[in-house]
Amino acid sequence: MQYLLGIIVNWSIVATTSYDLSFVSDTENGFQDYCNILIEDIYAERAFDAMLIILNASTKSTKDLMTGGLYQQENIPKVIMTNKAESLRYKQRFNEDILLIIFLNEDKELNLIDLAAYTTDYMRQTRILIIAEYVRDKEKLLKLCQHYKMTNVLMLLYSTAAEGLLQLQPYPDYHWQKFHFNSSSQLLYYPPHWRNMKNRTLLTFTDQTLPRALVFADPTTGQLKLNGFLPRMVMLFAELYNASLKMSHPLVLGHKTHYTIINQMVDQNLIDIPMVMDSVANGHCLNLSDTFAIDQGFLMIPCAQPRSIREVYIILLSGTFICFVIICISSLSFVHTLCEYVNDQRWNFINFIINDCIVPGFLGLSFSTRSISLFSLKLVYLLLFFGGLYTSTQFSANIGSLFTIPSYHRKVETVDELRQSPLRILMFDKEAEGVISRRENLRDSIIASPNLSYVQETCLNFNNSFGYYTLGTAWRIFSREQQYYTHKVFCTPNGLIVFRFIPCNIRLQHNSPYKEPLNYLIHRVHELGLIDAWHSSLFSDMLKLDLISLRDPHPKRKFQQMTVNDLFWIWLIVVIGLALSLVVFFIELMLYNFRNRKTK
Repeated sequence: MQYLLGIIVNWSIVATTSYDLSFVSDTENGFQDYCNILIEDIYAERAFDAMLIILNASTKSTKDLMTGGLYQQENIPKVIMTNKAESLRYKQRFNEDILLIIFLNEDKELNLIDLAAYTTDYMRQTRILIIAEYVRDKEKLLKLCQHYKMTNVLMLLYSTAAEGLLQLQPYPDYHWQKFHFNSSSQLLYYPPHWRNMKNRTLLTFTDQTLPRALVFADPTTGQLKLNGFLPRMVMLFAELYNASLKMSHPLVLGHKTHYTIINQMVDQNLIDIPMVMDSVANGHCLNLSDTFAIDQGFLMIPCAQPRSIREVYIILLSGTFICFVIICISSLSFVHTLCEYVNDQRWNFINFIINDCIVPGFLGLSFSTRSISLFSLKLVYLLLFFGGLYTSTQFSANIGSLFTIPSYHRKVETVDELRQSPLRILMFDKEAEGVISRRENLRDSIIASPNLSYVQETCLNFNNSFGYYTLGTAWRIFSREQQYYTHKVFCTPNGLIVFRFIPCNIRLQHNSPYKEPLNYLIHRVHELGLIDAWHSSLFSDMLKLDLISLRDPHPKRKFQQMTVNDLFWIWLIVVIGLALSLVVFFIELMLYNFRNRKTK
């Protein structure tokens, strides 16, 4: 049905415009009628919301044409500007779907093109109809159109019937083409020229930032190849619209350029379509394409790793546990010795500090008791029984749980915990500036490096000595790689999200004529799900090039041999115990000698 409707519309256009302009020189009213029919046909081809008319206020023929012709278009709103009017940007106040009509009476009025360019800033690809009389320097007019990146221009020359209607052809190079309309043609006044750029050369460049863009040498031909969703999108753009791509600078394998530098080259008109991303958050929103992804910027940090056997013994023999044992043993030893002294007048100074009955009993071992019926000592032994039961049970349970179910180090989940930990975030210095401006409290945790290649290589190799800043598109590859690991190497806690909402766009030149076709392509790519296919293709190429590996860096082993280092704290306790025993032995010898001398 839509196809039949298109045929009917095209036929109606052809029917009303199949004559030539031979009547122009005969009667002025005939030309006014032709202008009205031409505007009606343009409206029938594709409707517009208003007409913006720019003219020279002092030209009489223009006024007559306006009064007798265009004013008859009663159903279409009109905005009329003269060369003496105050300039304005039309897009800031009105809808941009308009027909721009410029009246030129002679070559010296070409400054009206400058006024039209300023007025239609950020909408230069709108439909433009130039009605010209006595304009002989068409090449200068062509250069103005090229300078201001106007692509949809139709020029009506009514000073001579030989010229007639000229259509601007922007591809491959700007040139005028005479518009021939007959009953058998299906030409449009304003065709989408971007659908066929006729092998137009477009300048581009990539930052070689993995995993967004991959540059590698083909092993068979040796030529450089590109992969990644951004390079693939730009290459598809050139293939779909019959354009050719050329790097603005020689592409050197391994020579990485930060995306901000490439976007600056776009602003300087050195690149047409870059193979890097930008965001509305950085400004210049009118020079950006439509959003092709909603991303996030966050910190990826090493996941909590299982503790070693040596670290498990540190938990078991913590300072709290040792202090608890020492205080309880000393308290019970003092009470036990005091009870003996009060009842039997038995005195031993060492027993006030450490008692040979209390120590083994509190540690859950067997101990000897006195065969007396003192209630106070029975109460001490009862307390010693419960203390020894609690200590031995708790210690055995902790050993069983910590050795059977591996314990992990404490997770870093917030910025405050990151600041308190020894972990540092390795970042490229330009990215570090943006992150610090958003999260000032991360300044002390960031190590900024001017070497972009080093930062990316360290991150790609999963060096867990540092944490890294990454985007969701890059994390997608890292997360997929870690699916084959027993334990994840890096994690992304929710508390370490720096930017929660990053619209991803492609920066273009000011008033770029490639914005409309690129926006069209972005939406078609999402409809077909090509982004997912390109991610899979990139992942496959990175595996082939050994840039990433599915080999588990920490494979799970059924059995693990204990080493001398694992029992470090056990050996240390044995050595400390022997040293204390030796010290006590010497103290006892000294006390024995002292007593013997005193008795003599």
